[in-house]
Amino acid sequence: WLQLQFGKFTPTYSSMKENDRAFIFSGEENLPKGKTPAPVRVLDFPGHDRLRSHLSELLAQTRALVFVVDSANTDTATIRTTAQVLYDVLSNKHLMASRIPVLIACNKKDVTTAIGAKQMDLLLTAEMKKLQVTKKSDLDREAEPDCFSRITGKFSFDQLPNNVTFEQCSVKDGQVSSITRFIRGIVG
Repeated sequence: WLQLQFGKFTPTYSSMKENDRAFIFSGEENLPKGKTPAPVRVLDFPGHDRLRSHLSELLAQTRALVFVVDSANTDTATIRTTAQVLYDVLSNKHLMASRIPVLIACNKKDVTTAIGAKQMDLLLTAEMKKLQVTKKSDLDREAEPDCFSRITGKFSFDQLPNNVTFEQCSVKDGQVSSITRFIRGIVG
């Protein structure tokens, strides 16, 4: 949020409230007159589990989604939790029906133990396959299917109605151009 808006890193802690503001991205204010793009409304939603019930109503207003993951913390429990949240987000009716593009931003590429975007894709895909099986058996008892229940065979992000891409970034080092390119490519 602060890196996108002001071009600076500030150590943060998990917030209990979202940040919501329209702004031009850091660096865009220096473009020649008449070339400065319009401000973009950016909503930074914290990942805390107590806030997730509120996420669905915010996703209804979404035109693009950046899902930030910690690519330096890849223990089994973290990947499982990340995949569960991602599954819930990607199952959102508005996201599916509107085919909202999703960027999974693999943050902390500056950390030596961080994995690359392709490796994160593989880890999350493996965990999503497990979730797909579990949820599919749950859906046999429920009425309304989600996008994952329509997937035949083994899960892959390519089978979703949304365009899902993975990119590396480092908020700490200011390497967020993949995020700004993604957002500008969708909302202008």
